[in-house]
Amino acid sequence: VFQDRRIPVTRQVLEEQGFMSSKGPAVLLGDMIPLMLDVSAITVVTGSGQEVSIESPVSPEQLFSMYLNSQMFSAGKQVVEHPAEIRVEGTLLPLRPLEVWISWEGTDVLKGALQDFSSSFGIPVDVLDVPGISRKAVSYERSGQAMPDVLMVQSDHIPQYLAERVLQPASPHVLAGKDAFTVHDVPWAVPFYLDAHIIIYNPALIELPETGMTLEQFEQALHRAQREGVKYPAVWNMYSAYWLLPFLYGFGADIFQEQGTDRLTSSASREVFEYLISLKQQGLADPAERDGMTSSFLRGTSAVMLTGSYMIPQLERLGVPYAAAVYPAAGESGREITPLLDVKGLAAARRSRNPSASRLLIAYLTSPRMQQQIPQQMGKLPADGEALQHGTAQLPFREVLLESLVRGTAVPPDPSYGVFKDVMWGMLRFIINGTMPVEQGLERSQQMIELRLQDIEDIIRRHR
Repeated sequence: VFQDRRIPVTRQVLEEQGFMSSKGPAVLLGDMIPLMLDVSAITVVTGSGQEVSIESPVSPEQLFSMYLNSQMFSAGKQVVEHPAEIRVEGTLLPLRPLEVWISWEGTDVLKGALQDFSSSFGIPVDVLDVPGISRKAVSYERSGQAMPDVLMVQSDHIPQYLAERVLQPASPHVLAGKDAFTVHDVPWAVPFYLDAHIIIYNPALIELPETGMTLEQFEQALHRAQREGVKYPAVWNMYSAYWLLPFLYGFGADIFQEQGTDRLTSSASREVFEYLISLKQQGLADPAERDGMTSSFLRGTSAVMLTGSYMIPQLERLGVPYAAAVYPAAGESGREITPLLDVKGLAAARRSRNPSASRLLIAYLTSPRMQQQIPQQMGKLPADGEALQHGTAQLPFREVLLESLVRGTAVPPDPSYGVFKDVMWGMLRFIINGTMPVEQGLERSQQMIELRLQDIEDIIRRHR
């Protein structure tokens, strides 16, 4: 049984271990005490000597969301004013080693954060940078090799992970992008950081409102830029299924109506393709992949990029003039472009040798303090909206990013998303360029998707 040592919450402690909460600088309770296997009681003693019990049950992970300063202690909905002492009782966690697999951008920053966790709590952490992390995880699971305790995931990994029983369920959470990892109301990973779709534009070539712009207003601005001599007012990769989804969602084409199905042949889908083709034929938009899009924007050939928040730190480093705006919202037509949220998360492996420590590590990395520190260093957005609101006062275009998070939709963890993406990657070029009529192209795409989904179902049935 452990009872918390007394630690004065001073200005120095807040500066060294603190973060910005809605009530000012604060420090996390989880950062102040050893890692716990369980928590039996939390008692707050106020300056007047009153003892207040925090409502039970409390999980050890929740200690990384409880915070205090010299004026208050916040434990979810329960707030105690003027805390003088906090007593935490429970069982200490056995400090067995952890293995963590990480990938994508900013791995050096993440390795540093994991080393800090190891040093602060005295628990050994072995960190491996694993390209192609999903393939390796599935291979290890199938062959019975030792799995990591914690691994980074993205939404389109989830269906295969579930089919292969790679993950254990995650703790419920309220972070942005949670839908990216939730299947049948069960969360399988905790969002860590994300990129949000935004508009990047050159203010010398086009004028756009940061927020509140309708699709009609966006089109009018593109026409003005064209009349003023901009060669291609807008540029983005029309040939990518990933960049097609914001239009499908925004025009009301809910292609993932049921788990494991796609519906591409709706009237809303046809409207999307007719709209994109019209933009291209009018010379208002030019299809280009990321490198070509960026080059066109930097040369001034294009005034607008439909891109992601990952471009902000890149443009800041280049020192080029730019501004940002939220994707157009619905106007008179009722149509919009819905921002996508590309979320990366943290999950505990089903065969983790240290599941309790795995959950605590995930809680530590997704705590308000770490959310305010780590994602920005990686050029990403925190999944915690409060961290974005209160801890990023200097972040460029913060209001644009906040609005994009509110309106955004996570890339779906639907098993048919991968099939949709693969099929449309080949078909989009034919349809957009007019090689194949829209109706015929969508029907052909639907047939190919259904065949692929049937093949997957047959494989799963044989596997069972």
